Formats: sequence, C-alpha cells, structure tokens
Amino acid sequence: MYCGKCGKKVPNGCDYCMYCGTKVNLDEQNKTIVRSKVFNKKKLYILIAVFFLAFLSLIGGYFLFFNSPKIEGKYYSLYADKGYIEFSKDGTYKESMEDDDSAFNGTWTIESGYLILKDNLLGTEDKTTIYKNYIVYSKYIYKGNIPSGTKFDAICTYDNNNDQYIFNSDGTMKYINSGKVNNGIYSRNGEIITFHFNDDDQTYKLLIYGGGVDNSVYYKK
Repeated sequence: MYCGKCGKKVPNGCDYCMYCGTKVNLDEQNKTIVRSKVFNKKKLYILIAVFFLAFLSLIGGYFLFFNSPKIEGKYYSLYADKGYIEFSKDGTYKESMEDDDSAFNGTWTIESGYLILKDNLLGTEDKTTIYKNYIVYSKYIYKGNIPSGTKFDAICTYDNNNDQYIFNSDGTMKYINSGKVNNGIYSRNGEIITFHFNDDDQTYKLLIYGGGVDNSVYYKK
C-alpha cells in the first residue's frame, strides 16, 4: 500500500508512514486495492469480448467469401443446348441464343443471393436463382408436383394459363403451348427430364426445380 500524503510505498502491516510519519488509513487503502482489482477484471472482460467479436467477424467473412456464388465463364442453355450466357469478371455479360450474331449484352450483379441480369438495350432486369451449377429463371417455372421415379403421372402448368407439360407413367408426354398440343416421350435422370416430340428429332431438357419444371435454365459444363 501507499502513503496518502507523500505517496511512497508503505509495507503491509505498518500503521505509520516510515517516511513522513503520517498515520496510514488501512480501510481506504484496502478499498483502493479492491477497486483496482475490480477495474482490472472489467478491462480483462472487455478485451475478451472485443477479441471474441473480432474472431466471429473474421469467421463470418471467411464463410461469406468462400460460400458466395461465383459467376464466371459460359453457362449453356439446358433446354435445347443452343445458346449461352457468358459472364465476365467486370460485371458484364453476353447472351447468345444460337450464335454470336444474335448476342445481347448487359450487366450482372449478385444481390441477396440472387443473380440480377440487366439488358443494356431494353433496360429490363431479370432476377435469376443460382442453384448448384445452374442459373434458373424462376419466373418460367411450370408448377406441379413431380413424384419420385423415372416414370410418373404429373401435370405442370405455367402461370395459371393453358400452357402445360403433361407426363404419363407410360413414358409419354404432352406439351401444350397456346392451345397447340405436341406429343412426345420422356425419361428422367435425377433432376433432369429429357424428352423429344414425335415429329421432331431435337432433344430437350427440363430442370425439376421449385415445385415443378423449368425450361429456362442455363448450366455450367
């Protein structure tokens, strides 16, 4: 402890300061020691809390960086394997339906986990979903329950109108578009339905997604 008058250190147990002779107030000295210990504990707890919050921020930033969707390169049309969207690191993209002569350009951003595509010419925006190695235009989902199994009975309808994909358990299917009925056969492999029409050799693919099927999907090879 220390003398309250001259400030010099006084050995524990002394009633008077050996330097100036002043009586030492033991109660006040003890209170000072207790207050000092309490203050040091508070500082320790604050430092621990600060380091803990910094650690959590570091871990959160790590997972955010490594788990954020990475978009780069070409994504090809799943439906007919014609056309692609090519993404550049500078936030621009090029969309081609079949060849480079019919390409459209725009910019892309990722907002709240969604991929936003803005067409430079029309100024329109499309909100797409990044799902596994797919880019899905969710607004083109044909709603309907798809059971498990390679063959099944299901009807998937687009936006409450008459456009439908109708699947039968015998492997046949129908695509009704603006009242026109197209008959064909289909097969299923996981979450991909492959089909072709009876009067067309072209093979088409649908992604089972979002409680139905989607025919506007791009995939990374």
